[in-house]
Amino acid sequence: MNFDRTILPRIMKAVVWRTCNVLERETGVTVTETATELRDVNVLALHEATVIVGIGGAVSLLIAFSFKRRLLERMCDRYTNGIDIADYGREFYLKETAAEIVNTIIGLCMGDFHDGNELITLSPPAIIEEARSIRRPRNAVFSCIALKSGSSGLEINFVGPRHLFDERLNVVARGA
Repeated sequence: MNFDRTILPRIMKAVVWRTCNVLERETGVTVTETATELRDVNVLALHEATVIVGIGGAVSLLIAFSFKRRLLERMCDRYTNGIDIADYGREFYLKETAAEIVNTIIGLCMGDFHDGNELITLSPPAIIEEARSIRRPRNAVFSCIALKSGSSGLEINFVGPRHLFDERLNVVARGA
């Protein structure tokens, strides 16, 4: 069986589109700018809250959504509108809001990911606490898509196997 190299670009496109859509619909945040960057670095810097999901099946991939503080606060304020939250519980709600947003995004992407041939598996969203960086796994590449909304935003980092990229770190989109 040949590996279908169109899967990764489809996943990346779906995640970005669904993220923009969910942010606008659920939190009123409009993404005004997107920028893609492929990184061959050893360590990926993270923002204030990061939620990671794993995708398995036709391609094994980790997706890390790293939110800037201002966006987290805007999302949390929208989700908790009308709920009296003590100051000591604010951090908990910020992180849980991020995890819930990511869970919604990835859930909506399932139809976009599926190619009809292989079962797609997902890990539950995991909130990274206290870590400010992720080390690149051996034989992996980081691909980052930054989404901006005013002075805030998030980065969606895809951590995938090196064989999905060419020597210039472009996603290989042709069949094997």
